[in-house]
Amino acid sequence: MVSFSILSRFGHRRRERARGRGDGVVASVHAPPSQVAASVDWLSSTCSDDERTKVCRSLFGVAREAYGATALALSGGGALGTYHFGVVRALHDSRLLPDAICGTSAGSIVASFCCCRNDQELARDLYDDSALSNNLKCFESTPWECLKRLYKHGACYDSERWMDIARWFANDAAIQNMTFLEAFERSGRALAITVCATGKKAPPVLLTHKTSPHVVIISAIVATSAVPRLLPPQILLEKDPSSGELRPQAGSELYIDGSIAHDIPAAALREAFNARFVVASQVNPHMQPMFYHAHGDAGEPNRWGSVGEASWRGGYALAALELFLRKDMAAKLEFLRDVDATPGWSGRVFTQSPRGCVTITPRLRWTDGFRLFSNPTPASLRNDCREGRVATYQKLAMLRTRVHVERALQDACAQLHVDRSADRTGGSLAWATPQTLADFPDVRDTAYDSGADFADDGL
Repeated sequence: MVSFSILSRFGHRRRERARGRGDGVVASVHAPPSQVAASVDWLSSTCSDDERTKVCRSLFGVAREAYGATALALSGGGALGTYHFGVVRALHDSRLLPDAICGTSAGSIVASFCCCRNDQELARDLYDDSALSNNLKCFESTPWECLKRLYKHGACYDSERWMDIARWFANDAAIQNMTFLEAFERSGRALAITVCATGKKAPPVLLTHKTSPHVVIISAIVATSAVPRLLPPQILLEKDPSSGELRPQAGSELYIDGSIAHDIPAAALREAFNARFVVASQVNPHMQPMFYHAHGDAGEPNRWGSVGEASWRGGYALAALELFLRKDMAAKLEFLRDVDATPGWSGRVFTQSPRGCVTITPRLRWTDGFRLFSNPTPASLRNDCREGRVATYQKLAMLRTRVHVERALQDACAQLHVDRSADRTGGSLAWATPQTLADFPDVRDTAYDSGADFADDGL
């Protein structure tokens, strides 16, 4: 049962669609997550002798690595990033908040908010609308002040002011100038932030507690929010682990908004955390024209079906025309990007993938474009959180199945001591990047030496 459920990936029930096709058609029904978890617990608890324990360790170690982890990716979107708080609230209420959370631009504020607080602090601050609205004051300057600063300094806003605002979200009251490693040790959740180098051909960089353990989170938040002409390019700050002294990161590279090239870094998350299932919360308005899935989405079927599947034919011609126009537009933009015919970074903005394995898209209104660079009010914050929760509830069934199986495998590996550390402070993601092959003695490739090192490249 366990093997069958794991190989099925998501454990969804598929109902029989006979509809006149005869009694010989039988639907494949996967075990629900409760049965999967019970089976895993039974197998992990009935290992009595050394041989069975060895086999179970190998089985669960391979199953967990193959099944992978779940990661939450929060897109940019300026002031519309408040929708992400509703998404996080829905996942937290359902106890489905992943242990790996990635944020880009505005999403980095919400991701840092979640990963820099322990469980008690997160439950206390997440639902405090007044505290959230009082600290989201990034756009206080008047248009005239922005124009004067743009003329004098080349950017509309002051980066030092934004860094002070980011301190509350990075839980500066608990640990001053918290780093990625300190956040992971405090909460058990892995924080990832995407930044882009100023060079046109430079690849984006994914900052994590493994690749950049001593980078200060508030500097990463401001760097990934540095939209050209809005904020000047930023350098990353590192904190000396012994003295606590801040210094620029080696190389003093300048970074700008991560949404320019990797708004949803699904591939980078797979490399960093073995996150084979990425839940994306997408609120960027400019991504909506590129957002189309020809094969449908969870709870949203497409308008044409393949052989053997039920079809929804209503509006076929219009849906096909919409798909053609979107694909044609994307192809032309990719060609202009490849021949360097796009000005600056605009080519990378519109040709990146805006989705994850499951994509949560709150209902955006046409008036949202007018408040991209305005501070949220208590009323707008409540509305955005409500819309984010509603959009998340539509995807909870798939997420619940995935996360329950994942956590059952993690608990089994911890019980069998497959992990180097079974406690939460070691992190449920500690297995994602083993240091040597000796950490998994029963899962060893004979072509390699048992002490050979894994390459931990991150991104």
